[in-house]
Amino acid sequence: MRDELEQKLMEDFPFMEAKSFFDGERLGYCVPCEFSDGWFDIIYNLCKEINELYKSKGRNINDLNIEQVKEKYGELRFYVGNYIDGVMEIIDKYEALSCKTCEVCGKEGKLTGKRWVRTLCDECCKV
Repeated sequence: MRDELEQKLMEDFPFMEAKSFFDGERLGYCVPCEFSDGWFDIIYNLCKEINELYKSKGRNINDLNIEQVKEKYGELRFYVGNYIDGVMEIIDKYEALSCKTCEVCGKEGKLTGKRWVRTLCDECCKV
C-alpha cells in the first residue's frame, strides 16, 4: 500500500503505529500493509470498527498489538495480539470481504490465479 495511505491509517488510528518487538516502543511509522491500494477502504473500516469496539467497552486500545497486515492466498490477513472479545469477529468479517474485493482497484473481485492467488476484478486481471 502507498505510504500516504498507511500514514492516513496511522493518523486516524494511532494503534496502527508499528511497535518494537523487543520493548513495545513506538517506531514512528505504520505497521506495513503488504498489499495494493484497493483494500484501503477494507482496512480503514476494519480499524474503525475495532476502535469503536474498544470505546464502547471503555478499554484502552493502546493495549492492542497489531503484529502483521498482509495478503496471503489472495485474502487479507490481519494478525493481532492482546485483543478483547469481539475483535476476531470484526477481523473475520473484513478478511472475508477481501475475497470479494479487487486488491488493486477496490471494485468487486474474485480469487484468481493458480500458483500466485490474488483477488482481482476482471479488468485488473487482464493487466
